Amino acid sequence: MNIRTAYATSPNYAGLNSKIAIEYNLAPQEMAASTADTGTLYGAFGGEVKVGTLSNSTNYFYIQIKALGKEACRGLLTSDWGADGLVKIVAAASGVVPASGCTKVNAAKQTGTWCTADLPVALSEAGTVCNAETTDLTWVYY
Repeated sequence: MNIRTAYATSPNYAGLNSKIAIEYNLAPQEMAASTADTGTLYGAFGGEVKVGTLSNSTNYFYIQIKALGKEACRGLLTSDWGADGLVKIVAAASGVVPASGCTKVNAAKQTGTWCTADLPVALSEAGTVCNAETTDLTWVYY
């Protein structure tokens, strides 16, 4: 089961977080830090994975992979994950999940966030976006 299926009869994603994702088997159990965990998930690249709702709207949920290295970041951005329910994907060195819109900025200057709803991202653009030592990627879905 996935998050959208689990919440299909709910009016929104209120209450969704990493702990709920673990408890309701919405995330693979091997991603959980331990059986007594309080809700921490870790991805294949070693960084923390967060699941939750946007601060200004429970009508959307996000999946954030933290502290991706350059190659992992580029690989994920240039993969075609499909667009079913995808609102945007956000890249930020700061780990901020924008509450609403974001703009494309020069990621090299680390002055803001970059986002798009058009996947896959061209390799040249992914190279610019993923130029920090670590980058957090956040997928936002409705």
